[in-house]
Amino acid sequence: MRGASALESVLKEVSDAQIRVFVVWEPVLPTDWGRPGTAALARVPDLRAVQLWDPKRQLSEAMGGGSSLRKRGDVIWDVALIYSRGARWEMAPPQPLFNEGPVVNVIEAFRQKLSSALAKPAAM
Repeated sequence: MRGASALESVLKEVSDAQIRVFVVWEPVLPTDWGRPGTAALARVPDLRAVQLWDPKRQLSEAMGGGSSLRKRGDVIWDVALIYSRGARWEMAPPQPLFNEGPVVNVIEAFRQKLSSALAKPAAM
């Protein structure tokens, strides 16, 4: 939850209207019995953010094969990723420019990398 709040603090500083943020909630801990409630979702109220509930952890599965992403067993969790402008998910996810976690611990590095990525033109 602190990672979501840290992410929102970064979004408050970034005025780029074209940025898209995907917050994916999934059951990881034994206490994650259901979809996030209103209080959890309110931690990232930015309109550029789309929040998704992935109860079967399908995104983790799709991204997990041979990945260096932070894992708990087979679950990718508490990680911040940045992709270049124009990046597309084809047969596999694109290579991220930034892939670190836990989110709350890497938020300054995330902020710096996001600033750098936004300064670059879209990849063609």
